[in-house]
Amino acid sequence: MLSSEPKWALRVLKKIIEDVRDGVIDSRNLNRSSDIENYFKSFPKNLQKDESVNINPTPFKEINLKQRKAAPKTTQKSHQKSKAVPRPRVTLAPRKHNFMLPATTKAQNLLREASSLDAGKFTISAAFVLRSFVELTVNEYLDSNNINKTKSSSNGNPIEVDLSKKLELVVSDIVSKDQSKNPELNGFRKQIMNKKSLVSIQSLNDFVHNRFQIPTADALRVGWDSCVPVFIATYGSV
Repeated sequence: MLSSEPKWALRVLKKIIEDVRDGVIDSRNLNRSSDIENYFKSFPKNLQKDESVNINPTPFKEINLKQRKAAPKTTQKSHQKSKAVPRPRVTLAPRKHNFMLPATTKAQNLLREASSLDAGKFTISAAFVLRSFVELTVNEYLDSNNINKTKSSSNGNPIEVDLSKKLELVVSDIVSKDQSKNPELNGFRKQIMNKKSLVSIQSLNDFVHNRFQIPTADALRVGWDSCVPVFIATYGSV
């Protein structure tokens, strides 16, 4: 049974424990009742018991020091439904695109697969789709804009340049026609054209041919997003 206010009693107990811990009191200097009485009298005023207040004894098991917080006032705003936080994309490409649908069936199929393929579960497949759509798009841009994509071989016969060179031709042509597009292509240069990138054309090739190299889903999604300005330049914006 406790015949004092519980929070006050808890503060007194805390004071005693701290004094024992700090060596202020021990069984040698508090071995008489008078010593104990004087010890309690030395407590600060806020730890002295107020004899004028009568408190009914309470069983220890019924003491609850936790107080319920008052329920927040209901306001009109609290009844409004909060906007749902968009979930992170798991697919290689988003469901909706800000470029026009490609004209060829193969490009349309690749785009549909990119928008439905879980890059986390089917990472290698997503890498194949990304590389295929980039290559198809680059060739489409060069052909549509009548840009020569060949070079002379050692014997003088024209041969088609590699994909890395085609990327350079596309980016150069886009910027030459509209300088304002130059900053938008920085991501494409950094992610797709930079050989050290995790999703460069060289890395995407390695995912196909190197039996040990495996891409990451996040890198592939970033790679796709960095290509969007080239997709828009090729197929037109929505």
